[in-house]
Amino acid sequence: MKYEEIKKLIENVIENEFMHVQESEERRFIDTDKEQMELTEESEKLLKQLHENIPEEYQKLLDDYSSAVLYEWVNMCRFYFKEGVRAGTTNLEFLKDTKLMSYM
Repeated sequence: MKYEEIKKLIENVIENEFMHVQESEERRFIDTDKEQMELTEESEKLLKQLHENIPEEYQKLLDDYSSAVLYEWVNMCRFYFKEGVRAGTTNLEFLKDTKLMSYM
């Protein structure tokens, strides 16, 4: 396999796993992690208060802003996920401290 083909394959694997985690694991995390539940509750409370206290003509703008921020953060999560995979598969020096594997 050529370098570009391998690179594309790896990118596809990472994207597929990101989507898998997002679709399969995210809901469990949201429903069981106490800190996440508190953060979600607070953000939903604030968004509701904003909706109740702004004129109706600005409510769609607020919803559009909220969606844009959400997509921005999902993209940042994708970046961190990809960088985590890259770091975890290329910088394995930390394994020498674990005594679980022989380090070369």
